[in-house]
Amino acid sequence: MVHSRPPRTAVCVLRVENRGPGEILITVTTSLDIAASPRGQAQRVATYEEALSMVASFLREYAVRENLGPNVS
Repeated sequence: MVHSRPPRTAVCVLRVENRGPGEILITVTTSLDIAASPRGQAQRVATYEEALSMVASFLREYAVRENLGPNVS
């Protein structure tokens, strides 16, 4: 009998807070497997570019971990 593990579920949550005129705080919380402990890693940045870079890194890491290849659509 073959036992298979359910597919891992990864999550990336962005929280954006308005800190005043021209100021924001973005919290990026990621977890490559929500069933694993610890359940997430949070990082805070102040620009959209930094947040987008973190999201792209998260997606690349997930693709490598799941053997999906570099050009997953």
